[in-house]
Amino acid sequence: MLSCQDADMENAIAIVDNLLAHTQKVYRYLPEKQTVLSRGKTKKESFLDGLPTSFTTQEYKSVALQLQLPEKTTERYINQFVEKGYIERIGHGRYLHLLKKEG
Repeated sequence: MLSCQDADMENAIAIVDNLLAHTQKVYRYLPEKQTVLSRGKTKKESFLDGLPTSFTTQEYKSVALQLQLPEKTTERYINQFVEKGYIERIGHGRYLHLLKKEG
């Protein structure tokens, strides 16, 4: 069983009271709401967003061209999207965007 002297307990309470008072002072000077700067989308994210629900190799190459992405880079992106389950190969040169809802 642990025990402490009354003086030690009083000192601990005094320290905590002092820290609480300082924390309250600092808190008063904080802005009410912090604004978080949003980062822009990466080219990879823009490429994924630009793909339609159902598309072909030629169509994804067209999206890549608009974003000025090299062909090899977009092929790598497509393979990564398939591995992550974002898109599905449904045939030779045909894909389905699984993150987009039809409508």
